[in-house]
Amino acid sequence: MSETTGSPSRIALQSGIVAAARASGRPVLDCGRGQPNWIATLPRAGYLALASFALNAAAANGDTEGRGRAPSADGLADRLHQTLAGPIAAGSKGSAFLAEAVAYGVDELGFDPDAWVSELVNGALGAGYPTPTRMLTHLEQVVERYMVTVLGAHERTPGTHQLFATEGGAAAMAYVFNTLRENHIVGPGDAIAMATPIFTPYLQIPVLEEFGFRVVEIPASHNVDHRFE
Repeated sequence: MSETTGSPSRIALQSGIVAAARASGRPVLDCGRGQPNWIATLPRAGYLALASFALNAAAANGDTEGRGRAPSADGLADRLHQTLAGPIAAGSKGSAFLAEAVAYGVDELGFDPDAWVSELVNGALGAGYPTPTRMLTHLEQVVERYMVTVLGAHERTPGTHQLFATEGGAAAMAYVFNTLRENHIVGPGDAIAMATPIFTPYLQIPVLEEFGFRVVEIPASHNVDHRFE
């Protein structure tokens, strides 16, 4: 069966699995298609606590009502600590989560407290493009540590893996394929190896007319440890 004719079958299989799960009478944890039916409330609460602090700090640094400015990094970590320990935020799960996140960057990754909190604050405010453009400096190291841990790779010197944040996995694939194509490394008819099972659209993107690749599936078993050594 060709990849193009197989795509509808994969979609039908995915829909069938979802329908069977919903008909089971049991609670269904659906993470598919970017529309999950659940919310991770603790990190969301932490982000809202960060956004509230960032907005207040920007307003305090403004010169006109309704128009703030990104706050200076000097002393910002201490200001956040005092806010999270204050009577309004004390006892809040979101505040506790945020405090632990800040402490992780400082204690585990050796970040300068003010620089770390300033990056978080400016990120929450959306105040400026990332520098370097691939990702925010401190957050890249956090994500790198997470990926190394999840993938089971050996610890490496920080910065060994350079990460580029995208809108999602599908966007990342499109960027990679376009880069390879524009540099004449791959072209229509070339084969792309892909481990399966995998998110269905990832199998559909390579065979689009824009790329025209052949997908060679590498089936994986759920009970085999595929971590990198």
